[in-house]
Amino acid sequence: MELKLLRVDLSTEIIKEEKVDEATTKKFVGGRGVGVKILFDELKPGTDPLGPENKLIFMTGPATGTAFPASGRFHVITKSPLTGRIGDTNCGGNWGPELRFAGFEGIIFEGKAKEPVYLWVHEGEAELRSARKYWGKGVWDTEDGICEELGEPKAKIASIGPAGENLVLSAAIMNDKHRAAGRTAAGAVMGSKNLKAIAVHGTAKPPVADPEGLRETVKRILEKLKENMVTGESLPTYGTSALINVINAFGIFPTRNFQTGVFPTAEKISGETINFMFSINLF
Repeated sequence: MELKLLRVDLSTEIIKEEKVDEATTKKFVGGRGVGVKILFDELKPGTDPLGPENKLIFMTGPATGTAFPASGRFHVITKSPLTGRIGDTNCGGNWGPELRFAGFEGIIFEGKAKEPVYLWVHEGEAELRSARKYWGKGVWDTEDGICEELGEPKAKIASIGPAGENLVLSAAIMNDKHRAAGRTAAGAVMGSKNLKAIAVHGTAKPPVADPEGLRETVKRILEKLKENMVTGESLPTYGTSALINVINAFGIFPTRNFQTGVFPTAEKISGETINFMFSINLF
């Protein structure tokens, strides 16, 4: 499928629509693949990750916004100031699907705004607005304030807090208040561009080539997920911390900067242990 993206030059405040052809989307599958290709093609060697020449790319996947299980995530791709290499972080929640409902599969940010701004994307339109009154605020207050300002309580917001504004290399991009795109210092790159937030809202539905085929596929996958011990029982009960013991058993638990894949006392921080501690009021 062909993708429709927004390109936002924060330095000039010029916003343009552009397309990614179907041949490219087939070769570089998913939002992560297309985003990395764009970054690779457009960045010059030696680009400062916190300079205006760096790109900050938000991308959804081909199934985002549909009923396909686990498809509600989005990727943020940039040159990481933490590693100096291609950085990719992804996040769940409602922001990714809402971007597609607003009419776009992705957004490319470049340049640096003269003062704090946020982007408002709605029903196929986009505009930059001042974010001066939100600069210095946490993401909860930012989300609530922007929704109130827009008069749109259903808008979904991705934003940074003071850590991102101050270019902290552990800064996350947050959405839905609790969701974090927390890896590779993408929040610091967002802060370096004076970009406080991206608000999105729309009512468009992503096109599906075979709706009936999708419904049947979703039905089969959901049945499999319910039958599986991890996805059917452990994750709903303990959350993602249920994966700690599983990952540790497979030897892929990142320990001491991945010098080893096994953490000897991993069970002490597992979902099962945390749930037990709560049950006997030790927290």
